[in-house]
Amino acid sequence: MVTGLAVFLCGLDHLVLLTALPAIRSDLGLGVGTLGWLVNAYIVPVAVLPPLAAALGGRVGHRRLFTVALVVFTAGSVLAACSSSVAVLISARAVQGVGAAAIAPLGLTLLNAVLPPDRRSLVLGLWGALGGLAVAVGPLVGGAVVESGGWRTVFWINVPLGCLLAAAAPRLLREVRGDDRTEFAVSRGPLLFGAAALAAVWALPRLAGGVKAAAAVLDPVALAGAGLLGVGLASAWLGRVRGSTQRHGDRGSGADLAAVHVCGFLMHAAVFGTVFWLAQFPQSVQGHGPWEAGLRILPWTVMPLLVAPVAGLVMGRTGARAVAIAGFGLTAASSAWFALVLEPGAGYGVQVPGLVAGGVGMALFFTAAPQLLLERATNVGLASASGVNTSVREAGAVAGVAAAAALFTRFGSATGPQAFTDGLAAVLWGAVAVATLGFATAAAMRRPCRAAATCGPAFGRINVPAQV
Repeated sequence: MVTGLAVFLCGLDHLVLLTALPAIRSDLGLGVGTLGWLVNAYIVPVAVLPPLAAALGGRVGHRRLFTVALVVFTAGSVLAACSSSVAVLISARAVQGVGAAAIAPLGLTLLNAVLPPDRRSLVLGLWGALGGLAVAVGPLVGGAVVESGGWRTVFWINVPLGCLLAAAAPRLLREVRGDDRTEFAVSRGPLLFGAAALAAVWALPRLAGGVKAAAAVLDPVALAGAGLLGVGLASAWLGRVRGSTQRHGDRGSGADLAAVHVCGFLMHAAVFGTVFWLAQFPQSVQGHGPWEAGLRILPWTVMPLLVAPVAGLVMGRTGARAVAIAGFGLTAASSAWFALVLEPGAGYGVQVPGLVAGGVGMALFFTAAPQLLLERATNVGLASASGVNTSVREAGAVAGVAAAAALFTRFGSATGPQAFTDGLAAVLWGAVAVATLGFATAAAMRRPCRAAATCGPAFGRINVPAQV
């Protein structure tokens, strides 16, 4: 429960700002470009630091570092709520991101250490769905608190739960330490991967923000270079992990693990790139307030609550791969539906099918994602693999937001309802392409052998204390 609520708290902070952005822009006098940094300042450290947090957790203790991360995240929330300038607010968002970067990978390791094999699929499905629910419910919560207490309230709501979790973690969680020798062997790989993610984070926002023709030409070159660097360094990491696991006799497959990472990247790119603009459609085009805009996407936000428990049970029979494939298929269908039916005067009734399909698709993938990782991660490298997976997913979110902004600027603008809708349509078709690629990647993954999918104790071979 502690780790699940912590992941929910961090996931909520991803999107809770979306409906608050107009109020922040008005209060602090910000430009549209500066608003993007309020999102990226949080995502950048979450994209780069998880592998390092996983390696450090293996040395100092996962529970200890998990608790420190909760304190850092909560302190960043307080600083953001009290900020009086955009510089302080962006810095506070970065502090929040540093704390969040360690919470998800360490939380999965702590949870896995105490799970009995017969309950693994169901519990991990619910745990993963909490992250999906947080992403989905963010705009709704943001709209409610902005109308009731102003934009600063979106940060204050983190503080009580953050303090409670930081106090409960040392008492309710059992300490887990990694194999120092093994963690050191793979820690340089995450360092390289972090450098690649940082290069991509630098290149993608420049692509989105390029206005002049020269910049539009140079930024794709930088993006391509960052992508090649990322592929090369990620390959070096996979080779290092594969060599380490072969020496220890573990069963991990580098190709299968890479496919899991790619799926996480593509799903986050499709979801974040779309929702950044789709959540603004009710306010910017149809004139609804923040609360009403959040309320209108309720058919999307409730889907994780309804689907996750059923998906967890189904996953125990069909495996996580089939659930992930269905998630990508529905995500692509949702974006295609919106691209076909959205126009400035579109009625709410025609939007509901897209909202439901998108919510179900996202819930299915986030339910399957933890099990996909555990089925294919190496035994001794679980914490490191989880950290890299978190890093890749967040890099996907950065890529999705930046690419969506580039598409929106190329095919539309925020100067009027029709121009906004044209730009949004381009973003949605881009999301269809990304989700389709994710569908193909998930379908190409090999099914894990039954022994690998059900051998529970092997997943947690990271020097778990005897009382566990």
